[in-house]
Amino acid sequence: MINHFIAQTGRYLAAASLLGAMLAPRPAVADSSLTISYGRQTLRLTHAVTYSGHSAVGIADPAFVALLRATGALLSWKTGQRYVLITTSTPTIVSFALGSPRYDLGPTTVQAQFAPFERGGEPYLPFDDVVRALGLAAHREGGTVVLAAGAPNAPEPAQASPTPEPLPPSPAPSGATMVTGVDVTSSDQGLTVAVAISGDATYEWHRLRDPDNRFWVDIKGATLQGPPIEQNEPAPLVSMRVRQDEPDVVRIALTLEGPKGIAVEPSTTGLGIVVSSQDVAEAPRAGNGSVGSVVSEGQIATAAVTPAPVEEPAQPGSGAEENGWKFGPRSGYVPTNPRLIVLDPGHGGSDRGTIHGGVAEAELTLDMAKRLRDILVAEGWQVKLTRSSDVDVYAPNDSAHDELQARVDVANRAGARCFVSIHANAFINAGPYGTTLYVSKPEDYALAHSIEGRLADDGTKDDGIIKAHYYVTFHTKMPAVLIETAFLSNPSDYALLTSPEWRQKVAQEIADGIERYARDNPVR
Repeated sequence: MINHFIAQTGRYLAAASLLGAMLAPRPAVADSSLTISYGRQTLRLTHAVTYSGHSAVGIADPAFVALLRATGALLSWKTGQRYVLITTSTPTIVSFALGSPRYDLGPTTVQAQFAPFERGGEPYLPFDDVVRALGLAAHREGGTVVLAAGAPNAPEPAQASPTPEPLPPSPAPSGATMVTGVDVTSSDQGLTVAVAISGDATYEWHRLRDPDNRFWVDIKGATLQGPPIEQNEPAPLVSMRVRQDEPDVVRIALTLEGPKGIAVEPSTTGLGIVVSSQDVAEAPRAGNGSVGSVVSEGQIATAAVTPAPVEEPAQPGSGAEENGWKFGPRSGYVPTNPRLIVLDPGHGGSDRGTIHGGVAEAELTLDMAKRLRDILVAEGWQVKLTRSSDVDVYAPNDSAHDELQARVDVANRAGARCFVSIHANAFINAGPYGTTLYVSKPEDYALAHSIEGRLADDGTKDDGIIKAHYYVTFHTKMPAVLIETAFLSNPSDYALLTSPEWRQKVAQEIADGIERYARDNPVR
């Protein structure tokens, strides 16, 4: 877990057919209200919508909050988090994940009626599933849903590999401009990101210079229909992120494999971003245009035109980063010791990390790091640990900055090939579980992708790769990744973390990922 270790610091596009398909009807979502009766209370849910014939309720609904209180249940969620946790009076931990049609009811994984989603910054949960999880029986009397205690709260376990239902779109005022879909299609020449837009809008795009190779387009006066998107993509992309950046701005951000050619092609139904598989020596840095009925000729900005003079994007730490998404340009790193891997066992000494069941995170991370070291050395690598025993790297009871910088210094001074920091996660409740990889710099992604591909077999859930401003990954000069291997606070993950066989398996998978990264990214 990271507590002491966090520093908050046309040509390529068949546009008409593709965008038309993206505008096909989706499952309907509509505002509604729902009257419920529990005990002597009659409550009217006002944060309620109907989705595919089922009711969804927002967690901030006053009547829903009153129902949870009346049943003795507690709900926890923080803005930006994926998990919504409900602790029932029994107690049982009920864990919903935004975007996932499965939820955890104690040790059982259950299939929900639909995936929870976020609307206007508020998570919406499938109401019938919540009622069942609370152990309530439900029947209708006229227009009122009558709830009563005593029903079993253990529905049938989820079937293997269910087909996820599409997430509901967020309704918008009539006539509003909406980004209704984003689709990626590959071709022999590269790939196309097709952005379906209903209504008129203007847009502005920017890209960063090699080696950062990041591109983003802001669609002004628009609202994103549905949840944010953050996912890996095939070459020549690395990843794509779509989000409501401001109340009236939707941002589509792309991480490119290199200085690829890009064409931005507006139309009456949306925007095509055509990414070539070919590198270009020079490219435009910015551009703008409009879509919808106001689209005009000559708005296509391709990589072949003379670049417009624009101000260079801000360096990280200058205070001008774009909400933690934009990276400033970074110089290419060449390791002075290309056979050296630095491993960082999280915590240690005066900082035990998270502790559950008498097991300290600091002990587990050191054990996994030593296992990983032995495997890498046997494969011909040189390995240096930031700590090889239960000690602080800088000094006992030191400040977070001094401790973190001491770990960074080990790798930077040695000119290492890459840096891997190992942690175990924890949460206030037992619901969340899984493995997450964190990166801070553009050059971290390739290393993280290589390791993630192997850790997907470690027996716990793959929560993907997340960009975060963590000190040890941001301030190391070489590619770096911080791995939260599993949750000590989750019973299933706890059993894995406390198993020497599982820790050995994780060490082997990380080693395989490092080997793959080195093979695919040779030092030039």
